[in-house]
Amino acid sequence: MTLNNPIFNSESKDFDASIFIGDKTHNLTLSDFSVDEEIKAANLADKIYKWLKVNLDTTKIYAASLLTELKNDSWLEENEIPLTQTKFAETIIFDGIIAFSEGSFQIFFYDNDIFWGHSIVVDIDKDFKFDGANISG
Repeated sequence: MTLNNPIFNSESKDFDASIFIGDKTHNLTLSDFSVDEEIKAANLADKIYKWLKVNLDTTKIYAASLLTELKNDSWLEENEIPLTQTKFAETIIFDGIIAFSEGSFQIFFYDNDIFWGHSIVVDIDKDFKFDGANISG
């Protein structure tokens, strides 16, 4: 896993960085920063990257602990076998991050059709503690 330095995107007014995991590139968008806050954005990107290296699997398990029951109660197709939390965590795929200038961020996962193509979003607060998980899109 590696991280490149954030670059200011004048169109979106955000800093964009990339996280490389294996052979895939994922976006890390740093939102709500001004162009002159490059160091602040880079420092947050580095903190998130270091946290993610240690906590990516834990984040999947956290999402599974909150969303497996929803999947099994409301999103099963006819004759579909209910998911276990372990299978849920193994199925979702890291897709990117949006971080905010005050320090909180959201981690996005591709659901692999658990929720019929909706994104799974895990909220992390400015103290790098889990703050909820939901589906989006």
